[in-house]
Amino acid sequence: MAEHEWKVLQIEDDPLVVNIKPNLRVDHYWRDCVFPIKTSTMEQKYPTLEKVIKTALIIPHGNSDVERGFSVNKDMIGDDRTLLTMPSKNGLRLCKEAVKQADGKPEKVPLTKEIINSAAHARSAYEKRLQEEREATEKKKAEEERKKQEKERLQKEKQQLLKENATLNEKVLTLEKQEEEYTKEFEVGKQLVDQGTNELDRGLNENDMNVISKARLMIQSGKDHMDKFQSKLKEVREAQKSVDAKKDKLLSTATSSKSFLSLFNQSSDKKSKHKVKSSAHSSSKQAKDVTPKQSKDSGEQEKKRKHDSKENGMPATKKARK
Repeated sequence: MAEHEWKVLQIEDDPLVVNIKPNLRVDHYWRDCVFPIKTSTMEQKYPTLEKVIKTALIIPHGNSDVERGFSVNKDMIGDDRTLLTMPSKNGLRLCKEAVKQADGKPEKVPLTKEIINSAAHARSAYEKRLQEEREATEKKKAEEERKKQEKERLQKEKQQLLKENATLNEKVLTLEKQEEEYTKEFEVGKQLVDQGTNELDRGLNENDMNVISKARLMIQSGKDHMDKFQSKLKEVREAQKSVDAKKDKLLSTATSSKSFLSLFNQSSDKKSKHKVKSSAHSSSKQAKDVTPKQSKDSGEQEKKRKHDSKENGMPATKKARK
């Protein structure tokens, strides 16, 4: 639309456009020569072009006006008026601009009804502004105090959670050491049962009752040793489950607040590692739970072989050979 109006303007024959005064300012040319032109229906002939030209003319060609404004502010405020608020500075600047528009003579500034009313209510407006500033300051102080208290509360919770987390980590390490120690002792009992079983087979083959008696003692001692440390392993694993539950609860408490989320990234990695170990221990436990049963079956087989040897007057292995 603006392009069409611009083309029409190129062939405009209106006297306002044709008879241009010499040394006419560009903004005055558009204001006095082009924008007033009407159509036959008394409507503005270039409405869109007017918007475009006005928008283009408000763009400054340099920063002199801005720099001049800085200089005016510096001269107006001075070193002894640095505590002036922004509304006071704006008011002073408006008064200075009004006097400037009146050729620098204050007595020429027109005293309108609005100026008189503003002067009459200046004190009440000033007191109202002071009250609003006081309320804003108090509100800001209250908000800062609230944030400070919230920060202190979060810091205390953070320290408490870190302390509890450290205690649980120490307990996890202690339980892991106990589990490793009890597992070794359980293996010792298992080896004792295996050794007694081998000695029992040798005693039966040689028909040596002393060896058989010693083997039975070894098997029974190994079983008692295994039962003892299997019970302790069970207690340790129950304690590990309890510690895991407490760590889960602690982690849930921490992650419920974003402020604590980064505190437990490392503990979560340790927890995952501990769960892998617990899974391996669980598999080991299943294998170990079968061992006593196998040892019991070995004992029953030993009793049966001994009973058969008494009935036939010879070792079970010799009877099998015959």
